[in-house]
Amino acid sequence: MPYKTELHMHTNDVSICARVTPQEAVEDYKAAGYRTIVVTNHMNRPTFQHMKDASWEEQMNWYIQKRKEILQYASPDFTILLGFELRFDGSENDYLVYGASDEFLMSHGDLMSMNLESFSALAHQNHLLIYQAHPFRYHMSMVKESLIDGLEAYNGNERHDSHNFLSVSWASYAHLAMIAGSDYHRKGDPCNGGIATDLPITTEDELMAYLMTRNYTLLRG
Repeated sequence: MPYKTELHMHTNDVSICARVTPQEAVEDYKAAGYRTIVVTNHMNRPTFQHMKDASWEEQMNWYIQKRKEILQYASPDFTILLGFELRFDGSENDYLVYGASDEFLMSHGDLMSMNLESFSALAHQNHLLIYQAHPFRYHMSMVKESLIDGLEAYNGNERHDSHNFLSVSWASYAHLAMIAGSDYHRKGDPCNGGIATDLPITTEDELMAYLMTRNYTLLRG
């Protein structure tokens, strides 16, 4: 029996574009038969608009505290892990990042002011994984394959045309790892993306191992 893991979802306690509470999100994913979710709330300038004059440390203290609130809804049969979706200043591209600890977020300065080249070097020095999210949406651009670990080949958000067929074609041509995600934002949004594995993913180490070995099947609708 395959175990389902979501790799791209948002809640309204952090992502201002989301319309669903952490509790509602967990209810939807449990009902859809998922065993694990990775919450990838946004890290971009609009997220911190309400505290734009605060220091990076102050912003991260708030971000870390808020992103952990969903963990209270975890249970022995339902795992909740934390990633984030990063957008750099001056760019429309988004990147799903996995493996970052609270210490990493606090100790490396304003990540949004970096660019993909500098962040990629820092992330890989710290054993993080980077996947370009929905790379073929309008206004987004392709990047050097060497700077990312893969891309989101399937994005299930029904309010955007992510041109998933182009993402699959590019990943196949460039030999990039493919992941999938629902890009869930609202109560009742389809829980239709992620990965399926032969064993449940219950820790961040297990998630990273599955992603690095590509030992999974994509969930695509």
